[in-house]
Amino acid sequence: MNPRRPLLPIAILALGAAAGTARAQDVPMTIVPLVGEPRTGTLTSIDEDGTVTFDDGSACQLVDVVELVREPAPNSDHPGTDRSGFVALRSGNRLAVDFMRGDGSRVQLLSPYGPMELGIEHLAAIRFAAENPDDDGGFVTAVQSPPSSHDYVFAWTRDDGLKRYSMLVDGCDGDVLRVTAGGRSRDLPTSRVYGVVFGHDRGFAPPTLPKPIVTVDCSSGPSITGRLVHWRGGECALGLAEGPVLRIDTSAVRRVSIDSGRATFLSKLEPSEVRHTPALNRDKPWLRDATPLGTGIVLGDRTYRSGLCLPPRTTLTYPLDGSYDVFEATVGIDSRSSRDAHAVLRVLLDDQVVFDSGAMTVSTPPRLVVVPIAGAKRLAVEADFGQNLDLGDHCVFAGARLRKD
Repeated sequence: MNPRRPLLPIAILALGAAAGTARAQDVPMTIVPLVGEPRTGTLTSIDEDGTVTFDDGSACQLVDVVELVREPAPNSDHPGTDRSGFVALRSGNRLAVDFMRGDGSRVQLLSPYGPMELGIEHLAAIRFAAENPDDDGGFVTAVQSPPSSHDYVFAWTRDDGLKRYSMLVDGCDGDVLRVTAGGRSRDLPTSRVYGVVFGHDRGFAPPTLPKPIVTVDCSSGPSITGRLVHWRGGECALGLAEGPVLRIDTSAVRRVSIDSGRATFLSKLEPSEVRHTPALNRDKPWLRDATPLGTGIVLGDRTYRSGLCLPPRTTLTYPLDGSYDVFEATVGIDSRSSRDAHAVLRVLLDDQVVFDSGAMTVSTPPRLVVVPIAGAKRLAVEADFGQNLDLGDHCVFAGARLRKD
């Protein structure tokens, strides 16, 4: 009737992160600092106090790093999605899991990164069975637009297949859901349940984690956000806001992004004004974290995850509220552009030009721009026509960010 796997023995909980192959001890990374240009090194450890140590003996603090990028990227055979079920947490994380059992108001789950025990009040949704995108009864849609004061239970019936029911989920004991429907309590075996989407008002998010907060991208599976407990001995221990600590094999990590509260990327902000004058009546959009040639921004031998790509002539203006001290970006023409690319990039404060790149081509070395912005009300980034108007001029402000000193 349903494709769900049999329940796993509870003893598997003890295996957690012990399963799998031997872990790599040191990982080659590109380190993107909050201030200055990236460098490459071999990451040895990150301690609980935030000290990042490299194999050459150098060290820095995690709050001074924007991201760590695996070089080269790991392969994609790590079992980041090797579980039949799924859980969406109210903190925003989503994980592949196997449901183990319920214990009243809590559930025990097994993720690819070890066991988890979570309060039902912290769940936004849970899928017990293997995904069936061709017939999920509207489960995915409900996850995106949950009900308010009741829950949706997606269960199989003997005659009508998978159906959605409005109920109240009161708890879970063993492999039985305790629900209330029409004022009557009943027990519903999880073997008959595809998934549950909990009402918006039926739970709450856990307290926000103190910064720095990190987001770990693995070779497979969704990104995971939490508190970095440590990185050592081939293990990245990541504490979720809900309490569980996941233990991730560092050989599967391709990127660690750090939110220290000291920087905000322009690609995450909405400009207050966009001015665009197309060349030859060919209107081209400006892009975030990509160019028309693909995701990311490429300058020389470096690929940037974040940034802005502007076709000439485009000006983006952002309001400033005094929260940050400096604007910083690496500017140039994306290295994948045509050899005819020729443009000028500028930075303006309160409508006054404070940086002008002069003529840049695809072969012009990228330039690091650092502009103090204290006291300014408006920041603008601009790409202007060069001698060829717009022949593949993919003008980029890579890693463009506002930061605090």
